[in-house]
Amino acid sequence: MGGIPGCAMGGGGRLVPAAAGPAAGPAPPHGHGDGKGPPPNPPGGAKARLSCQLCGRMFGQMEDLRRHFRTHTGEKPYTCPYCPYRAAVKSSVIRHARTIHGAATPLQMGV
Repeated sequence: MGGIPGCAMGGGGRLVPAAAGPAAGPAPPHGHGDGKGPPPNPPGGAKARLSCQLCGRMFGQMEDLRRHFRTHTGEKPYTCPYCPYRAAVKSSVIRHARTIHGAATPLQMGV
């Protein structure tokens, strides 16, 4: 998988937020400082701490950012065990297998 800008590989191959350099200070209290207002926060009112370096969308969990980043890269790591269908999100493959192939559970699908 390609790297996520603004993140570094930590121990165990996990992505972790990269340390801000001396030129990068804390984010402005409102928005990006471009006059367009604050970026959207994640659902449920949770405080976002991670932002996509390509579009600015904010996320509270690294896994959410990683999943979102696939929309920019086009990566589709999940494959249907019955056909060539591929998806960026595992739940999409599970839904596909249930509706198209009649698989009842992820265990039956081998996903």
